[in-house]
Amino acid sequence: MFLHFAYINLRLRERPQFASRFDSSSGHTIVASRTDTIVLDEFKRQEFGQILLFCTQPILSMADNENLEDILDHVGKGEWTFLFDQDGKFITDSMVPKPSEPL
Repeated sequence: MFLHFAYINLRLRERPQFASRFDSSSGHTIVASRTDTIVLDEFKRQEFGQILLFCTQPILSMADNENLEDILDHVGKGEWTFLFDQDGKFITDSMVPKPSEPL
């Protein structure tokens, strides 16, 4: 989920501006200015896929799947995701890790 928020943050056309104000009577205050509306730059599927792949490759590598290289390729191209289906609904059980090795 964090990755999705991070990617949206990257796509912000105009970023909020933060500053500090110092006053001898009230002390230190952090202020922010932002636009009234949020405008996002165009979603780039492969850009999102590369970020998703970077963050999930260690987890994906633990999956027991003979098609791991294909999976990594599709994720990196932004063609596959794990949290939401094609209708934008959350997938509750999207990955099943491979069983642990016996001791």
